[in-house]
Amino acid sequence: MKASNVVKFLLVLVLLVPVLSACATPTAAPATASNADEPAATSDIKIGILQKSRSDQYQILLNAAQEEALDELKAAGKIADYQMIDADTDVQKQLNSADDLIAMQVDVIVMSPVDAKGAAPIVDKANEAGIPIVIVNSKTSNVDQATAFVGSDDVEAGEIMGNFIAEKLGGVGKAEGNFLQLEGDIGNSAQIDRDQGLKNTIYKEPGVTVLESLTGRWLREEAMRITEDWLQKYPEISAIAAENDNMAMGALNAVINAGRKDEIVIIGVDAIEDAKLSVKNGELDATVLQDANGQGQGSIDVAYKIVTGETYDKVTNIPFVLITQDNVDQYLDQ
Repeated sequence: MKASNVVKFLLVLVLLVPVLSACATPTAAPATASNADEPAATSDIKIGILQKSRSDQYQILLNAAQEEALDELKAAGKIADYQMIDADTDVQKQLNSADDLIAMQVDVIVMSPVDAKGAAPIVDKANEAGIPIVIVNSKTSNVDQATAFVGSDDVEAGEIMGNFIAEKLGGVGKAEGNFLQLEGDIGNSAQIDRDQGLKNTIYKEPGVTVLESLTGRWLREEAMRITEDWLQKYPEISAIAAENDNMAMGALNAVINAGRKDEIVIIGVDAIEDAKLSVKNGELDATVLQDANGQGQGSIDVAYKIVTGETYDKVTNIPFVLITQDNVDQYLDQ
């Protein structure tokens, strides 16, 4: 081949290489460290929380469990934000707060109702607005119309208290003594159902006299004041059932101060930390565990499943557990 022809041939090859490269099928670039570790896109889900109280010890634990679960979802980019509003046990305040959340167009509402009947319109308003609503801890009178409920059967709590007292006073069907009852806020579903549980049990004991039942409004100081009055009024008291541990601890303080603890059985509900410690120390006779972490975490889990279209249970029932000196150690610091 002549030199001139060789040069021509090489020139043709140089011209063809870019063309052939352009016609070749492209391949995906390998993932780099930066795009492989890229965080998930933040969701636009907004969750509204209607709290019952930030002063009641059990509600404080429940609120904290909810907030922890919400913070985890937000940190993972699974929700955009959440709004928590405290009703301070005021029904009207909770109704107004619900209106605010609906106006904000949150994607789901989680409510600890202040009152069974008073908070019921919130369920109706949420349904009308097309916003799912999860009821937690206490029930509204129309809880069946809510999207879901997460909580415990408060009748069971009352029955556990009643049967415990009956056993302490001689045994179920044979109990004898004088009984007093400290109730929560009248009209709250926990008050209604725990009262019913007591009526199903200790009230039916033929040898037990029910001296009196008053509301301590879930408050320690109020329960202590009432119990101090009872100690002056009734020379013989065999047992006091308090519908929450705050009131049980108030009653216990009054009884200890009067030097009458050895003659009076006292039981509460919630298993808050100082009540469990008191059981361990042999002061409070028993408490009934209501799982604040389970209810708080569970309510957020269900709310998230609803808003993301996952399968969920309409009713999540978290059982109560009787705590006495025999088993209290396994429940401390929980």
